[in-house]
Amino acid sequence: MSILLTTFPAHRSGNVGVALITASTVAMIKERLPGYVPRVLFRETSLDELDIPPGTSIVAPGFSVAEASYSKLYRLYADLDKLDHFYPVGCSLQTDTRAESAAEVRHTDSTQQVLRWMADRFGAFPCRDALIVDALNRHGIPALNCGDLAQYDSRYIGRPISACQAPR
Repeated sequence: MSILLTTFPAHRSGNVGVALITASTVAMIKERLPGYVPRVLFRETSLDELDIPPGTSIVAPGFSVAEASYSKLYRLYADLDKLDHFYPVGCSLQTDTRAESAAEVRHTDSTQQVLRWMADRFGAFPCRDALIVDALNRHGIPALNCGDLAQYDSRYIGRPISACQAPR
């Protein structure tokens, strides 16, 4: 069983960019695992309420790094130790104000502690841009830049920009 936690529920924002991130992530995984058919859930769904077998992979595209990411934006499990395989990818930075530098991004100790726990258990956070990488690294939380998942389309990898045209 696989779960994909989307930040795009039709009943909320209706943000097309967020829908694209979800679709791109599924397409990217299906290229490597053709049988990948995740159960798609909104990120605020409590996983405690579901019958999820141990060992289930949980992918969170566009994972929002924000104050109280867990448990405000992502409810996950009440006991995070139940997370066996958690993959936050293309992480985005959510702040109350627009930060112009990593030095301006602040998170409470409790938020930093959860993010550090996740990185220790599942690896460095793959992030969509340098600002979030710098902000996390500044707090001693491992992160790397993987780019914006909304821009991923394997049909164009390795092709020069001038040769990229919409598929027919």
